[in-house]
Amino acid sequence: MTCVEEVNDDKRIIPTIVFPDGSILVEPSNAELANELGLQTKAKRQFYDLIVVGSGLAGLHGTGLDLSEELLQQGMRKAR
Repeated sequence: MTCVEEVNDDKRIIPTIVFPDGSILVEPSNAELANELGLQTKAKRQFYDLIVVGSGLAGLHGTGLDLSEELLQQGMRKAR
């Protein structure tokens, strides 16, 4: 018998997540899983200048462009 079957009355229901404290989530929603993991699910601010989702090439490139623009603006402010 597998761990999944042991905690689900011999049923093979996945995902079944067993946490170190012994708590179990079976087919949890994203909100339930985030809550159990203690993740922040609400934004701290009402608005953001830039939000990067993921860390692929497009996200990294966008972050780099925003950072270089910010540095350029700071340099222009100092030059005044």
